[in-house]
Amino acid sequence: MLHKIENLQSKILTVDPQKRQRLIHRRNAAKRQRQFDQILATRSALFQYFKAAAIPYQIVYPTTPDDLNHPSQCVDWLTQHFSFHSYGLIDWTTATHTQSQPADAFTDSSNITTLIHNWIAHYHLGNPDVIVVAANAHVPDFKLRLSHAADHAGEIFSQEFWDTWLFDPDADWCIEYFHEGRLTFGRSHLMSKAPNPRQD
Repeated sequence: MLHKIENLQSKILTVDPQKRQRLIHRRNAAKRQRQFDQILATRSALFQYFKAAAIPYQIVYPTTPDDLNHPSQCVDWLTQHFSFHSYGLIDWTTATHTQSQPADAFTDSSNITTLIHNWIAHYHLGNPDVIVVAANAHVPDFKLRLSHAADHAGEIFSQEFWDTWLFDPDADWCIEYFHEGRLTFGRSHLMSKAPNPRQD
């Protein structure tokens, strides 16, 4: 086996530079495709749930394997609007109109849904398209209507995907789901760059 590997390495080193570049390009493209497929697979159960319930949604990052060469613009929005602690959660002391609900309030997913609907009504958020971003960098960002996100928050805010943020990119508010159960709403007054909350 070692002899075969050495022969293969020798052949790669002796090919002409252009052909070698093409081989490397194809290898890298195949690697990105595998990463892309793995990322989409992390949300496959949720997306199947949406399809079965006839809930429109759209993946916004990554949409192609080549997107993996660039950071998510959704994460950029978060870091431009909110300040983050070094451990990856929003520093809500730098935000306004904050409301937070502790973990013991979430005896079931309907409580999360009720709380979000209350915030929608209280802050007149309407029913825009909202973005859902997980702290886990190996999970896709997607968008759907705010009403659908609220109605199915129990399925969206899953512990296996760590901390999760839901926001309207055309507004200034964000809802943060802390994986140990706390849900917080707040409005931004920041436009400076903050540490990236996403964890590889």
